[in-house]
Amino acid sequence: MTWVSVVALPLYACVILACCWAGFVSHRRSRSAYEGLSWLGVAALFALLMIARVLAWENRAREYLRAWAENSHIYQDRWSFQAPIMAVGIILICLFVLACWWKRPRPWHDPPQRFLRYAIMAAFCMAPLYALRIVSMHAFDRFLYSGPIRLNWLAEAAIVLAVLTCAVFTIRHFARNAHRTGRRKP
Repeated sequence: MTWVSVVALPLYACVILACCWAGFVSHRRSRSAYEGLSWLGVAALFALLMIARVLAWENRAREYLRAWAENSHIYQDRWSFQAPIMAVGIILICLFVLACWWKRPRPWHDPPQRFLRYAIMAAFCMAPLYALRIVSMHAFDRFLYSGPIRLNWLAEAAIVLAVLTCAVFTIRHFARNAHRTGRRKP
């Protein structure tokens, strides 16, 4: 296990716990189950990413694709199948983020819904990052893996910290409102 995984696993665990807590508090304080279940969905996504990191699924997928390309004698021309995969993946993620942004909560002043929406958008940004690392195109590899501090590490840290921050702000919002209204904290 690399040192990046050693650092990432506790961060993922913190995100999972914070999202579960935010889901519990959101479900308990709001009128709909949507917010609570959505936070639990984000927590489940990070639990899956944690399992993938522990079991090295990313490295195995990359090795499998490389072996498949070499056995199929298309490794030298891998750009022909990597580029469409990356283009479709990036377009789908962009459409998802646009849809989340378009369907943002109308009462824009409602912080819990806003934090949840931002957390979902940030969490789904992990998909293109993992796709970029698995498909491993030379042009992207040079961009992601160059230098002592790699861009993919910074992107992953930013995404993880964004989701964690949104969960903490949601918990804090409901704790403040419970204090103002005299309701007991969960």
